[in-house]
Amino acid sequence: MNVEMHASAIDEQNDETFQEKGYDMSRSNNPPLTPERFDAMMAGHGKVWGLANIANQLGVSVDKARRFATHTDCPIYRPDGESYFAFRSELISWLKTKR
Repeated sequence: MNVEMHASAIDEQNDETFQEKGYDMSRSNNPPLTPERFDAMMAGHGKVWGLANIANQLGVSVDKARRFATHTDCPIYRPDGESYFAFRSELISWLKTKR
């Protein structure tokens, strides 16, 4: 068996495995990936804990994220006065207003 035939057999086996699990592998059934759809896929509804993680989500330094947290319109929270957290979806929405 040559390499191309072997790779083709593996692809067919993978497709069958995905189909058994209920995944639709045909691209025609998937909606186009728009910026809004990508944001929704990546955002999730989870919390981002810690200033370093929030800064990473925003693409800024920790010091800049700390300064953002002092702004009243910024969705970075400190309920206990020490720990920082934010919701991913709120951060993305807030960033979109800052364009």
